[in-house]
Amino acid sequence: MDVAVSYTSAKNDPAAVLAACAPACDDVGGVVIGFAHHTVTPVGASPNLAIMSLASLAVNAIAPRLATPSSSAASSSARGRGRALAVRCAASKHTFVRVKVDESAIDKHESFKRATLANAQASIGEVGNVRFDILRDATDDGSWTFVETYADADSNANHKTTAHSKAWQAMKAETNLIISVENYAPVHPSDEDWTYSNATQASLEDEDEMGDGSVVHVYCRVEAKDVEAFRAACVKNASNSMLEEDNLRFDVFQNVDDETKFVLVEVYATTAAANAHKETAHYLEWRDAVASMMAEPRAAVKYRAVFPVSRQGWRAEDCEDSCDMDWGA
Repeated sequence: MDVAVSYTSAKNDPAAVLAACAPACDDVGGVVIGFAHHTVTPVGASPNLAIMSLASLAVNAIAPRLATPSSSAASSSARGRGRALAVRCAASKHTFVRVKVDESAIDKHESFKRATLANAQASIGEVGNVRFDILRDATDDGSWTFVETYADADSNANHKTTAHSKAWQAMKAETNLIISVENYAPVHPSDEDWTYSNATQASLEDEDEMGDGSVVHVYCRVEAKDVEAFRAACVKNASNSMLEEDNLRFDVFQNVDDETKFVLVEVYATTAAANAHKETAHYLEWRDAVASMMAEPRAAVKYRAVFPVSRQGWRAEDCEDSCDMDWGA
């Protein structure tokens, strides 16, 4: 159910790759060579880079930009942090899986839900997993979307070898499912902010705190000439939106196969907070700025949160160090 692809730009050049993971990739200078779920191994700045476990197209494209040592300790520290963010941002895998349970298999909806939740609960315990969101269409019980985030290609590929993933695949073979898969790259937030969107402590036993919550995916296709302007406008809007009361997530993703396609993931603890967002100055500014950039009308899909169901599972900052996934602070 998951696809592992190299996150890189269409042109495979350093400038394009760095731009594709802005703002996290704006400042580069240090090296990271291999990291797992809770650890990152830093290596001091050196002209001779050894990119080991992150040998993807994206990392190889970024590497030439990472070879200049800093002139001072303070500068080295800042650049080292920037380089770490750039490499991890480029290596992460974000897969959107859309599943339609055919009406002829309506009697299997609950068994599908049980198998899907069991897979999600086990998946967040895997090394390298960052998220495994399970969403159900607010108006169509048979339509589901999974958002699967892994730290790198290896952890994403390893997921498919696990017993729980194989069990889900076996269930899929017995159920009349229609599945589509798209792979996205993160535009916002930066890698550092992802540690506060950590869902790896979620549990099927959690109290449902999202009954009045709002989970919306906004699908956008923009004119090719406006891609960079649209990205910049979305980053500005998302940065401000994350500061709103009861905002849990505000992510911006760009399709890795079609740079004109974007998804905005907007999650609020309450419907009232989501409605209030539409009255903010930054949203109105974004709406007006991007109106002429759209190649087709935006499509907003509302979901019910099936997993995780706790607010902490959507934005884990309230649990402090107990569930902060450290990607190398």
